[in-house]
Amino acid sequence: MLATSLLRTQAEVADIALPGHPAMRLIAPRLIIAPRLPFQALFLLFWLWRALAVFLKCSLCTLYGLEC
Repeated sequence: MLATSLLRTQAEVADIALPGHPAMRLIAPRLIIAPRLPFQALFLLFWLWRALAVFLKCSLCTLYGLEC
């Protein structure tokens, strides 16, 4: 039962992280096995999203003269 839910979870993560998978293949060393790449791609996409959010917040605060 646990193995089935774990496989489903890995498949869902792989689908979410699909856009970042080629980028992770270029960045990651060849020692990293392929099943772990979707998790790392998801991690990379999360931090890119976070950086974009901070950048946009700072840009909007500067544009409207707010102190953030």
